[in-house]
Amino acid sequence: MARLFLNDTYTPVAETAPVLIGSLVTTDAATYAPSAPITVHWTHMPGNRRLVALVPAGSAPSVLTSFAFTDQSQDGSQVFAAGVAAPGTYVARTFAPDTYFISGESAPFTVTAGVAATVTTDQASYALGQAITVGWTGLSSNPKDWIAIAPDGSADTTVTRWVYTGGAASGSFAFEGPAAAGTYVARAFFNDTYVKVGESLAFPVH
Repeated sequence: MARLFLNDTYTPVAETAPVLIGSLVTTDAATYAPSAPITVHWTHMPGNRRLVALVPAGSAPSVLTSFAFTDQSQDGSQVFAAGVAAPGTYVARTFAPDTYFISGESAPFTVTAGVAATVTTDQASYALGQAITVGWTGLSSNPKDWIAIAPDGSADTTVTRWVYTGGAASGSFAFEGPAAAGTYVARAFFNDTYVKVGESLAFPVH
């Protein structure tokens, strides 16, 4: 903001509304699992090639945990697919061209020590077509954490049924039962990724 002072003193008599100087920088979540993808968004950045980085909160400008160069867009985003491996508190920063002068910084975000969710089902076995209620505890508060049902032993990318948690760290959801008989598990995943943070005991559907 800009302020007007009285007669060569520090007595303020007027001030403007807050204004943005530099880039507005945000991340797509406030909490991440280790090595989970992190998307950084920026606005109001001059359209030339600039550095964007993930760094520990409070670190010196020259410290770069992970970085990339922008595509010269004034408003854009960068996905750090490998995220940050070490737990801690971090920020995303943008920089003036060819310098370590910070032109924008996000709110702090947390990389957890590893989320260990508990996933359960309301029964040990089910008849074909019977509803399956899956319960979970210990998830983060990210609205795009998600719960899935999949064949036992299948790859984490294999999904039969799924639903977002909506940010509920604990909760339950009644799934429509699988269409095919077999042995299944319920799984919990982190923030719209295939980073699995919990899995139920296997249950037969017959």
